[in-house]
Amino acid sequence: MRQSTAPTADFHGGHSKGVFDIEKNFHDNRFLLSVGRDNAVSVWNINTQKTISQQIMQEPILQANWLRKSPDSYLCVTVSGKLVVHQVDFSQEVHNGNEQKELPPKWLLKKGGCSFAFGGKFITFSEVRCFI
Repeated sequence: MRQSTAPTADFHGGHSKGVFDIEKNFHDNRFLLSVGRDNAVSVWNINTQKTISQQIMQEPILQANWLRKSPDSYLCVTVSGKLVVHQVDFSQEVHNGNEQKELPPKWLLKKGGCSFAFGGKFITFSEVRCFI
């Protein structure tokens, strides 16, 4: 309502009733966590606008938050005060031949490393450069 001309996106298929809480993943902004009035928690990929994972709880959920130390897990708080931790399996995303292939989550990509190569050379790599 504040920015009526801002770009929008329609996400379909994750909830059968209204959504009352949304949170982005701290480690990769492509993933959203949404909590609905239908006692469901859905994980979305913003680029493909599709549901990656969905958990339906037995009782109403007050809040769901991503865990900062474990980027593929989230915590749900129910009305009765129970805390439930769920882990999302990001390897289950299915890619059709005609769709653009998505990169894995950022925390799964290697930022740097080193190895010995042929001829006794030592090779290191990082996000920015490669040295031989």
